[in-house]
Amino acid sequence: MNWFKKYGWYILISFISAILGGAICISISQKNLGSFADWLSGLGSIAAIAFAYWQIHEQKVEYENDKREQEKIKQKNNQPLFSLSNTRFFKKGVKNCYWQPNDFQEISKKIDSSKINYALLTENKGCYELINITNSLASDVCFRITYTDGEHQTLYIPFIDEKNMSYLFTHKMFSSGLTIHNINEQVANIKLYYDSIDKIHYVQIWENRINGNELDLNQSFVKTIDDNDRKKIQKSTTANAIFWE
Repeated sequence: MNWFKKYGWYILISFISAILGGAICISISQKNLGSFADWLSGLGSIAAIAFAYWQIHEQKVEYENDKREQEKIKQKNNQPLFSLSNTRFFKKGVKNCYWQPNDFQEISKKIDSSKINYALLTENKGCYELINITNSLASDVCFRITYTDGEHQTLYIPFIDEKNMSYLFTHKMFSSGLTIHNINEQVANIKLYYDSIDKIHYVQIWENRINGNELDLNQSFVKTIDDNDRKKIQKSTTANAIFWE
């Protein structure tokens, strides 16, 4: 059908021209050219048909353009977006602290939960505070952090609600001498993979550096990816979601 949409106008003109040319030839051969009024009426009918077809075609193009624009608006409204920062504090009483199961023992040693409303990471350890700043839910979330030495880690989270705050505890922070003050100097990039509610795949990337030194968490960009690129991201063991009291 695509070829007809593209060439239908030319086909119609050619068809009408063929009929008109054939009628003229027959009329000339039979010496029956008819009156001027007959010719004017015939040409008027052809013009009316051509104009009607053109009008229908233009209305269809306008409808398809409007539909595409509405789809873009819908996609934009359903697209989640995240902010990312380092913190030593995280709220208590919410099931939104994520780490790999084998890191739990080491991380728990660095948590001071004596405060009423929040917990504090000691020894200058820190975690990543990830906030969904939109009103759109993100599903199949993969937080992938890659370090300058080539080491990487992926934390998989089934979903992050709209306006929800999550805390991500990375293995390297708690298995080395790194602190919240120098961790980002060792990070090459952070990529956050997720799907929107209309199943569009996105990746949000932090890779710019501050003065060529540490990773800049205030600058990121988002792009869509296809199914094949999305499948390349391995889902590691689902990160534990801890209700810290």
